[in-house]
This record gives sequence, C-alpha cells and structure tokens, in this order.
Amino acid sequence: MSTDLVVVGPPEVALIRTYDGDRVFLAEHSAQDGVLTVPLPPGTRSVEAVTGGGVTLGRVDLLGHAVDFGD
Repeated sequence: MSTDLVVVGPPEVALIRTYDGDRVFLAEHSAQDGVLTVPLPPGTRSVEAVTGGGVTLGRVDLLGHAVDFGD
C-alpha cells in the first residue's frame, strides 16, 4: 500500500515542509496554487505551509485518515 500526502491550502502557499514527531525537518515540496500530492515522507507527523514570500502560515499535525481505493 502506498501512502500519499495531500495538501490543499490557500493559493499563496508555494512550499510544504514536512516534519517528524520530534519536529525535525524531513522534506520540502513545491505546491501549485496551494495544492500538493506527493508520496508521504516516512515518519511525517506534521506539515508547514509557506508562501512564495517565505512567510509561514503555520504547522499542523496530519489528520491521520487513510482511504483504501482498492486495486
């Protein structure tokens, strides 16, 4: 089973940063108009949204919901 990170934020969000449970930076991904879908980096527990101007809009924990679409 693969797990993806799906983020839908305000259009000004340009970057999504992922962090583990100890708040250690894991990865950074570019968002298009605030939307991002990528494979979930292992250990991710929270994400941070950053605007194109470098302003952080905050960090939130993952919702933790999984959807199984079958094969």
